[in-house]
Amino acid sequence: MTGRIRAYRVEDAKAVIGLHRATLLAGRAPAPSFARYLSSFYGGTLFDHPWLDDELTSLVYEEADGRVIGFVGVIPRPMLLDDRPVRAAVSVRFMVSPDHPHAALAAAALHRRFLRGPQDLSLVENANDAARRVWQGTRNACVLPNRSISWSIAAPGDPDGAPVPGPGLDPETLSGLIRTASARYRIRPRYDEKSTAWLLDFLAAADYRGSLHGRAVTGRDGEPLGWYLYYRRPAGSDTAYNGVLQLMWDHDPAPVLDQLLADAGGSGSPVVGRLDDALLPHVADRGAQLAAGPWTVVHSPDPRIVAAFRSGEAYLTRLEGEFC
Repeated sequence: MTGRIRAYRVEDAKAVIGLHRATLLAGRAPAPSFARYLSSFYGGTLFDHPWLDDELTSLVYEEADGRVIGFVGVIPRPMLLDDRPVRAAVSVRFMVSPDHPHAALAAAALHRRFLRGPQDLSLVENANDAARRVWQGTRNACVLPNRSISWSIAAPGDPDGAPVPGPGLDPETLSGLIRTASARYRIRPRYDEKSTAWLLDFLAAADYRGSLHGRAVTGRDGEPLGWYLYYRRPAGSDTAYNGVLQLMWDHDPAPVLDQLLADAGGSGSPVVGRLDDALLPHVADRGAQLAAGPWTVVHSPDPRIVAAFRSGEAYLTRLEGEFC
């Protein structure tokens, strides 16, 4: 082996930002808002978040001359299988210098090292086609087809262009909603008010994605129906769509989906989210277009964990994945 894998350090941030630009931006300079996000994410977030675990750190592949040519970000996330704690690790920003002669070796080595970590569950939420093929050849891994399909709906117009007013999503409200909604699933994330507050701040600061909007949806008598959380991006922006992070409901998705579409209506941009089995007929009735990818993949040596994801018994939204 010509290089080695080691834990990511804060002094690696400049090199890894350069790697991000070369691999994920095709060498283009990032827009100012995205440049600020990259600096904060690689230089701060990966070392300062609520789920830090010294045994689950991000990794770099370093050549003998000290050059960093590969990186995989690792975000630990505590979950439960029934009432048993599950140690999850989310893989983010897996990248290897594409033109380096040892690129394939570095990618394979990082993949193997990540899977040899102490986690009970490995989660990849934004894999491209090449990464999907690697994971499909990995023992104990499972691609989740329906979690890997995106829907897009043209939002109805709203003359004043303003988001729909209503109860916002503060940390206490959102953490309570997630605990209640996820209780019926065998696998579910563990949130408290502190970690939810951090996550909302982190998402809001990523303003290159748009402005963060969320609302708890209630019925006429005030009964809770569900909630949504999304990035609002007006038409005319570089990537003009409203990206849904969470769309959850109690019994019926329809009123929550309709409220989301009305909220996003004034942006002039389509609403884009990840598919769920129960959501399919509702987005189809509203003229959704479907597209495959990016791909969601889970891996675990525990067959009960993989089986729960296969059968739809796992609570999983974009907040538990790449957007964490």
